[in-house]
Amino acid sequence: MPNSDTIRLADGEQFAVGISTLKAYFDKPARIAGGIFMICRGGTARMTVNMRDFDIREATGIDLLPDSIVMLHSASDDFRVEYFVYSREMFEEATFRIDHSFIKFLSDNVVYQHTPKTLQGMNLWMEQQSAMYADREHLFRETITRNRLQNVFLDIYDHVKREKRINDGEAPSRQEALFRKYIALVHDNFRTQHNVAFYAERMCITTRYLSAIVRNISGESPKAIIDRIIMLELKVLLRSTNMSIQEISGALHFPDQSYMGRYFRKHTGVSPSEYRQLK
Repeated sequence: MPNSDTIRLADGEQFAVGISTLKAYFDKPARIAGGIFMICRGGTARMTVNMRDFDIREATGIDLLPDSIVMLHSASDDFRVEYFVYSREMFEEATFRIDHSFIKFLSDNVVYQHTPKTLQGMNLWMEQQSAMYADREHLFRETITRNRLQNVFLDIYDHVKREKRINDGEAPSRQEALFRKYIALVHDNFRTQHNVAFYAERMCITTRYLSAIVRNISGESPKAIIDRIIMLELKVLLRSTNMSIQEISGALHFPDQSYMGRYFRKHTGVSPSEYRQLK
C-alpha cells in the first residue's frame, strides 16, 4: 500500500488508497479538491479542518468532503492514517440522490471516534477498497466503488447520529444555536462581508449581543473569528493557486491590494509575497 507525506490522486484516477503521515500539511493549509476518508492507525496529532481544531488518536475517523481546508499543527513520530481518496466527480455521483441536509450533517461532523464495532466495519470496507484499487482490470471497478462510497456515507451518518443522540442528551441552548448560525453565516459570506454588523443584522440581534454570545461560547470576539477564516482562505490561495495578489485581493473584496497587504502583515508579520515564497 502506498505510503506518503501527502494525499492526492494521480492523473486520470477516480480513487486511491494508501498510508500517509500528512506531513505535507504541517503548518500549511490546503484545500482538498476531492474527498478523503481517513482512519488514524497510530500515534496522535492535532489538526484543523475548516477552522475547527481536533485532537486525533488511534481509531479516530476523519471524513473530508470536497473543498475542505485542512492543516496539521502537531503530530507524534508514529502518527499515520490509512486513507481512501476519491474525486469530486465520484462524490457528486455517489451523493446525487442524497438530501442536502445529509451532506450538511456530514460536513458538520468531520471527526469522530470509532467504536470497536464500527472500526471493524470500516476495516473491512478499507480492505475491499484496497483490493479493488489493485484490480486495474475489473470491468466495473469505478461503479462498484461509487456504490460502496454511497453506502459508507450512510453508515457514517448512522453511527455519528446515534453517538450524538446518546452524548448530547438535550437540545443545544439558544446561545449555542445562535453561535452555530453565526459560524455558518461567516463561512458562507466571509469572502464579501468582513464586518460583524452584517452578521448581527442577518441574525436579527445587536452586535453587542452577538459579541457576548461568541465570547461566551468560544472565548473569541466575532471579528477574530472572521479574521481567522479570511486568513486561512488567503493562505490557501497564496499557497495553492497561481492567482496574482491583486486577483486574490479582489476575490476577497478588499478595498485594494495595499489594504490586503497591510491586513495580511498585521496577522502574520510578513507580506503576501513573502508568505508565498516561504517553503
